[in-house]
Amino acid sequence: MTMAEKEDDKPKVTPDEMAIINSGPAFFSNKMYLTVGGTVARITFAEQQQGAASPAFRAAVVLTLGDLLKLRELIDRLTKDVRLVQVNASKQDG
Repeated sequence: MTMAEKEDDKPKVTPDEMAIINSGPAFFSNKMYLTVGGTVARITFAEQQQGAASPAFRAAVVLTLGDLLKLRELIDRLTKDVRLVQVNASKQDG
């Protein structure tokens, strides 16, 4: 795959969307929970701190099932290279 083909695979983001991408707060999360009911899914983000009995809620989003699948496709597409690097690194270690 050429660099130009990789660029074509990237989601198109408008200037207005770029302005909002980093405009709000971001929370650290190391625990994620997915609850599906009816036609929607809720993704809850939490943080489990060392020594804490239970995780602390950080944020939640509700998506239609269609949007949940779009999110999965986006994550798969954007993390493909990360997975390849991790696989290659583990092969070199082993």
